[in-house]
Parts: sequence; structure tokens; C-alpha cells
Amino acid sequence: MYGARLLAGSIITFVALSVCSSNVLADQATFQLGGHKLGERLSHFRVSFPGAACGTPMATTINRHTLGDPDDSGWITCCVDDPQQLAEFSKFRVLSLDGDCRLQFDFYNERLRSVHYAVAVTSLKEILPEFIKSYGPIQQQRTLLSRPHFSNKLVAWWHDEAVMELNFEYLDVKEVTDARYDKPNHPYAEVTIVDLWTN
Repeated sequence: MYGARLLAGSIITFVALSVCSSNVLADQATFQLGGHKLGERLSHFRVSFPGAACGTPMATTINRHTLGDPDDSGWITCCVDDPQQLAEFSKFRVLSLDGDCRLQFDFYNERLRSVHYAVAVTSLKEILPEFIKSYGPIQQQRTLLSRPHFSNKLVAWWHDEAVMELNFEYLDVKEVTDARYDKPNHPYAEVTIVDLWTN
């Protein structure tokens, strides 16, 4: 459920960003998350995250440690769940949604193509300043009414074929399956989903 919603939103966002690609800032900084840049080698990732589980997923949901690639597709997904490594990667608590991997790196032909994770924040304003400092003014923003009295906010930057996206959402608290998450007194959890990807 969550994965399908995220995929649909990402596809719509990417189409919108592609249409606006002529507005890309020429001096835009190279996107990176936790010191990891798109295009880096899988071997560099393994040095930073020695305990990560890597393989080729055969399903949309990332919650597995038995992975195989009978079709030799070239895609490798790495999952980081170690609390200490997650704390070093992000100053905000990285969450597990629907039992998914907390921090997901996707590689194609051993080159990094995308990074995905969600953090516990009560407002997009908590996480936004450091992204603006690194990547300049927001290049796209949208507000979507997700349910009565709640709205999701999306902001994004892009450079060439790379996209950095922050999506603040109100999720059903049952979707946040992380045992360490302090559940609020209302039925919705406030999270920001961070996505970095390239074609």
C-alpha cells in the first residue's frame, strides 16, 4: 500500500521535474546524502556500511535478507538497519514504514542510482534548512490535502537527471512499524520521506 503510493507520487513528480528541466541551476551542488553521491561504487558503500544486507529484490517492499537475481538484471538493493550506522547517517531518527528497510540504497551495474529513507519530524521546517543551505532555493513545491485537516508537502531540487525530494506526510500510525518510534496520541504519524534518484 505505502510502496505503491510512493511509487505513483515519485513517477508524477519525476514527470513534472523533467518538464521543468530547462530551469536547472547551472551551479547546483552535487546531490549527496550522508556523504554518499549518485554514481558512487558499491564497494565504497560497503566500506561505509559493512553490515548492510545486499542483493536483488524481487518485490516492491524492501524487507528481506534472502535475495537473489536469477535474471542477472544488474540491480542491487542494499538495506541498512543498524541503529548506530543510521544515527551516523542522519541526525533525525530513521524509521521503518510498513516493516520496510529503514535506509535503502539501489545500485545498477554497481553504481548508486537512488537512496530512500523516512525520518521522524513534526514539520518539514525541521529538516528543510540544511537542504536549502546545501542545494539553494527550492525548485518545486506542492501542498496536497491528504485527509481532512491534514496536508502533505513536497519540495524538490533537480540537476540534469538527478532529483532530490522531501515529502512531508501524515501516515496512519500503524504504518510506522519501528518499535523505537514514539507514537503520538492521534492516529497519524508525521514523517518526512527523503528520496534521491537519477535516471
